[in-house]
Amino acid sequence: MKHLTVLSVLSALLLTVVSGCNYHVGRMGHPQIHSVGIEPVVNDTTYYNASALLRAALSEQFMVDGTYKVVSNSRADSLVCARIVSATMSAISESSYNNDGDIFKPDEWQLAVTAEFTVIVPGNREPLIRPRTVTGTSQFQSAGDIINARQRGLQMACRDLAEKIVEFTAEGF
Repeated sequence: MKHLTVLSVLSALLLTVVSGCNYHVGRMGHPQIHSVGIEPVVNDTTYYNASALLRAALSEQFMVDGTYKVVSNSRADSLVCARIVSATMSAISESSYNNDGDIFKPDEWQLAVTAEFTVIVPGNREPLIRPRTVTGTSQFQSAGDIINARQRGLQMACRDLAEKIVEFTAEGF
């Protein structure tokens, strides 16, 4: 019985050592970049507050990701620059039909926010990440107040967009 216990412990130890080979735990970012600053986002759309929502979402997503530390622009190793180029809202599901099949009201909406971003290192001529276009989307229902639903949909689309920008920034090397 004692021999079987020792053998099972040694087997488990051997499996742990063998399965742990060639795995690396750590950050995936650029080796010379440790911090990031987020420039004010330019908004070329008519959607109110989209630039503030995207900048806040970028800051939050960089902190959640943890690859880079978010610091002030004057102390940052790199700067993320973004410009919202379009935001579109479209109906994806309708309800409220009459007997003739006419649609009176959309039931579900999709909001897509497209932005162009780049990552620069202060003092370098070439950007660290060349300008790239990314789109974030959200789907939402308007249960009565379309204005608040649209603003919340915009916030969620900006969060989706920020997740993609952070992914491309942290893993783009």
